[in-house]
Amino acid sequence: MLVLDNLKKWYPVRQSLVSSLLKPQSLFVKAVDGVDLTLKKREILGLVGESGSGKSTLGELVVLLQPPSTGKILLDGVDIASLRGNELTSFRKRVQMIFQDPYATLNQRFTIYQSVVEPLVIHGIRGEEARRQRVCLALERSGLNPDDSLLNAFPHRLSGGQRQRVSIARAIVLEPGLVVADEPVSMLDVSIRSGILNLLSDLRRDLGLSLIFISHDLSTVQYLCDRIAIMYLGRMAEIGPTKQVINQACHPYTRALLGAVPMVDPDVKRERTEIESEPPSSIRLPPGCRFASRCPFVTPECNAGEPELVEIAPDHFVRCIHPRLEPVWY
Repeated sequence: MLVLDNLKKWYPVRQSLVSSLLKPQSLFVKAVDGVDLTLKKREILGLVGESGSGKSTLGELVVLLQPPSTGKILLDGVDIASLRGNELTSFRKRVQMIFQDPYATLNQRFTIYQSVVEPLVIHGIRGEEARRQRVCLALERSGLNPDDSLLNAFPHRLSGGQRQRVSIARAIVLEPGLVVADEPVSMLDVSIRSGILNLLSDLRRDLGLSLIFISHDLSTVQYLCDRIAIMYLGRMAEIGPTKQVINQACHPYTRALLGAVPMVDPDVKRERTEIESEPPSSIRLPPGCRFASRCPFVTPECNAGEPELVEIAPDHFVRCIHPRLEPVWY
């Protein structure tokens, strides 16, 4: 359904007048730097990485909240970066986004009905009764009771979980084919998260949605996603089926992320991959492997050049010249 081909998003860095005169150069923050990725229909892809890895920027590129610097974003074979006019409007109906903060997502001056019906108004869905039926259906699918007390309520009267369900209803009211969920449970109580995750899984089943689920929590992604893509400093470090990446992670960065997941069973033994230093600047990236300065298994070859994504198992790709092949947990 979706193909990202060498996708890049570079932000120019402003320099002071003195710096530009003494040492003129073009500097860029390389938030997304050459990403190749695919998403199948009805698939949930987990996009994981620490803060600053480029996950949210990649999600915004997919829904065209930002234009790409270079590269292609193909939706059913069509490069969406070139869409204009009615074609762009049609694309907006097919692709929606769920944002992280349920408190900032909704306009505090809009009732719940006004918030959810707004996409229908913008896209010219006519008939007040038809709009109301679609709003109520979207709210029901999101696990809410669309009675008058909810429809006429303002966001400040709802809990965080209810607000996020309203945001999900607003995203699905146009019946899109692809939804990008940018850390939709990170600001919710632990007791509420499982309900939202179950809801997203049900929507994939009932509506045939494809989902890109952005998170920094591998335990959450493990529960929901079919495949996992690990992102580090604007590039993919590891991509593969969820069970294989969780149980047989090969990139040291992936293993470090897994080592940070709390374990309930005290008898389960696991490797601890410690990374203590901060990641390099995304303005001046190192010449070799981007993880080399933090990797406990680094060798001189790692600094010679950046490795390519290599398939080490069916549909399992790793960007590392010394992949760790032993199990993570045993």
